[in-house]
Amino acid sequence: MATSWRGGRASSSTFNRWSRIHIGLVALELGVLLAWLGLGSGSPAGGTSVDMLVSGSLAPLFWGAVVVVGLVGPVLAFIVETRQRGHNAGLALAGDAGVLAGGLALRYLVLLAAVPVLIGPAL
Repeated sequence: MATSWRGGRASSSTFNRWSRIHIGLVALELGVLLAWLGLGSGSPAGGTSVDMLVSGSLAPLFWGAVVVVGLVGPVLAFIVETRQRGHNAGLALAGDAGVLAGGLALRYLVLLAAVPVLIGPAL
């Protein structure tokens, strides 16, 4: 895919194409996350970890950082950016930053949810 840049700004078709790709990838990430949570709750230890993420002590960070900042926010940013007549690269970059922040938060939370189950709550 060739990107055409004019005066520091991407063409309209380039923005629209990348925005659609981003939305599709975030939707795919949401599907994988739901499948991972479903499979993880299949064992007693995994169920405890999933419960900590979804409704336990880690739930505010999970729902806020992973779901809102990492999934919903970027999709909204890409939709708004695509609908605008004058494309805003800052909005697209904010969406990308949200995806990165949400992914980092998910990695951190997976570790936090696993440690008490593996080692015990006395940490």
